[in-house]
Amino acid sequence: MGQESPSSLLSLSGFSLDDIENGVEANHLLMACTVVDNHNEISSHALIDSGATGYAIIDKAFADCHNIPLFELKEPLPLMVIDGQPVSSGAITHLTKIGFSINNHHEMIPAFVTTLGGYHLTLSIPWLKHHDVKIDFASNFLTFESEYCLKKCVNDVTMAYGIEEVLPHFLWAYAAQCALEHKALDKDEVLQILPKY
Repeated sequence: MGQESPSSLLSLSGFSLDDIENGVEANHLLMACTVVDNHNEISSHALIDSGATGYAIIDKAFADCHNIPLFELKEPLPLMVIDGQPVSSGAITHLTKIGFSINNHHEMIPAFVTTLGGYHLTLSIPWLKHHDVKIDFASNFLTFESEYCLKKCVNDVTMAYGIEEVLPHFLWAYAAQCALEHKALDKDEVLQILPKY
């Protein structure tokens, strides 16, 4: 079997695959978001991964739990961790397209499907470039102000703050509810326990 060309490989930073129960280190930017599919709004979170090369990657268990339609790729895409090692879940075989919002920033995104551990969604370099997202790491927020975003995604410049460390443990429990097919909290219940910013 010949070596894959760099353009046919996808990569993720190792922390995209970590279990969320380990918490979020200070250098990870995790955003509250809403995934919309078939008019269902799903409160979730997205990891901003500046080491990943796919536009967006969604967790298979999360997609399955919420009955998000998956579309099989003609050819599997190898997925590597940033150090060049293949991920244990294997090549990516499916893609989906979902409505996606961070604060008032709305769009439809294609997302490759794989096992991400505790993160529901990873947004990567092509997504960051496409929207020319401004990241303020010191204050833990994103700003959507590019010409593209102002025409296609938002009505005005939009800022969104990252999630603090305490929230991912709740989201891990939420993911466990989905995996065990227990009743998941609805949007109002989630909003009642989210920290106020």
